Amino acid sequence: MLYNDAGLVSFLGNTFQNKNEALDNFTFTSNPAMIYGYPFAGNFFSEYGVASSGLSIVSGAFGGGCCNETTGSLVASDGTLLYTNTGQVWNPATSALVGTYSASSGLLFYEPGVLPDTANSRTYILDDFAGYDGTSGYTDVLSFDQTTFKQVGSVSIAIQEYNFVDDLNRWGADGFAFRSAYQTSLDEIVIFRSSIAHTATGATPSLTNVTPSSATVGTATTQITVTGSGFVPGATVLWNGAALGTVYVSATQLTALAPTTEFASAGTAQITVINPSGNSSSAVTFSVLGPQITLSTNAINFGSQQIGASSAAMQVTVSNTGSTALTGLAFSITGTDAASFVQTNTCGTSLAASANCAVSISFAPTAVGSKSAVLTVMNGGTIAPQSVSLSGTGTDASFTLSGATTPTQTVSRGGSAVFTFPLSPAGSTFGSAVTFSVTGVPTGATATFSPASIAAGSSATDVSMTVQIPANLAHMERMRVGKELAPFTLALLLAPFAWRRRRASVKLARAMRLLLVLCVSAGFLGAVGCSSGGSSNTTPPPPPTPESFTLTVTAASGAISHTSTVTLNVQ
Repeated sequence: MLYNDAGLVSFLGNTFQNKNEALDNFTFTSNPAMIYGYPFAGNFFSEYGVASSGLSIVSGAFGGGCCNETTGSLVASDGTLLYTNTGQVWNPATSALVGTYSASSGLLFYEPGVLPDTANSRTYILDDFAGYDGTSGYTDVLSFDQTTFKQVGSVSIAIQEYNFVDDLNRWGADGFAFRSAYQTSLDEIVIFRSSIAHTATGATPSLTNVTPSSATVGTATTQITVTGSGFVPGATVLWNGAALGTVYVSATQLTALAPTTEFASAGTAQITVINPSGNSSSAVTFSVLGPQITLSTNAINFGSQQIGASSAAMQVTVSNTGSTALTGLAFSITGTDAASFVQTNTCGTSLAASANCAVSISFAPTAVGSKSAVLTVMNGGTIAPQSVSLSGTGTDASFTLSGATTPTQTVSRGGSAVFTFPLSPAGSTFGSAVTFSVTGVPTGATATFSPASIAAGSSATDVSMTVQIPANLAHMERMRVGKELAPFTLALLLAPFAWRRRRASVKLARAMRLLLVLCVSAGFLGAVGCSSGGSSNTTPPPPPTPESFTLTVTAASGAISHTSTVTLNVQ
């Protein structure tokens, strides 16, 4: 009878002359359109065709006989050849006997199980009769080399009901299992490992193709097929170095399951194959297609910031490096100090492939101390959220500038004066740096501070301001008019009269002009202290007049500043 998922397709009825068409045991090869089974139909197995229309007899065996001791009663296939429980190996393509396995101590006889393992070049036969391998009288599993047809190993299992065992199977790299039963109600599954499972370690495998070669973000667990050469049983497919559940198909093909977790975000994976020997193939790239968030940084430290004020904004660039648009964009700041950080962005809710946008973050602490939070960028859960760690320190820049310890000082020209100002922070230390400046310093004088500034974190400090006065400090003095200017003054007084006498005689006019010149000359000479005898009548200048200056000192920390004034007298 032939069934499919819908039910019975067809069956072969007993319509032949002897009413006894027999099919006792059968198997398939790689050709699903043909069944091979017992009993033998002459010199080869019975053959039946399989098609969508049902079963058909190609070469059947009629009569009641099933089997004989030479050809056996059970048949198994590795997809190419047929193996019997008497050790025979047949080629169905030519209907020819290829060879016969021989046990160490005699022929095989109606054994209850046969299992070819072409990948390891071994065939395993379940033996329920004592003596063939020279071991105990219990159940044995025999191992045969498929090339030489010789027995190369065995393992004996201590089961008393050894004459009723069947269903030999392989599992894992070196595991075996079979069913055991006898004339009691006890049924057992015997599972064991053994070195008779000759496992080829393999040389270096070669990987040429992976199918499919790509998937989209969010894909469910997917089977991938790996093709190449040099694969052996136990070969494993690796996804970025992590082993996948792998099934050995042949020396040129493996299948593996890639879990859905590998498709959580866009990117690429490197697929390789490693044989049990440890030799690994070169990689083939598998692409996970979809949007991909990339951030320009994963941490921002704003340093110290005065409480009650906001820092300059710092920027994070958000890029979609994936192959499709990024939708459902959302930004959030979370954490204990989330309220101390503020973000704005140019991104909106979507970002095209290969595009980027900017997120601006500022720090505005409301209390003193270290602050931290996390900026998270997400897109509704289709890809893994990305984050940026935010940190900064809130500081209090308040401080007190006390008046100078000696607010008024007198100094001579060429000397210096030192003013000392005590500075105290609002807390135990200054929240930010303090700088100093001064106005009202005399022209030509210099003022320097020590220290030049106070660093953040410093404790209360005295600051000294030194004012250096130059020796030639400019001063005002009166210019006095003396007797040296009398001739010049007289000349100026007489000049108008000289010109009013223009109608007088020419001689008188000339004489007056000459007198005027002499007077003027005498006046200038007298002013510079010159006379015909070479003596000086110049009066010494008076001493400099004492001067007083008001200096304003400013101490500034961020937006906070304080001033203090001092008086400087210069003699």
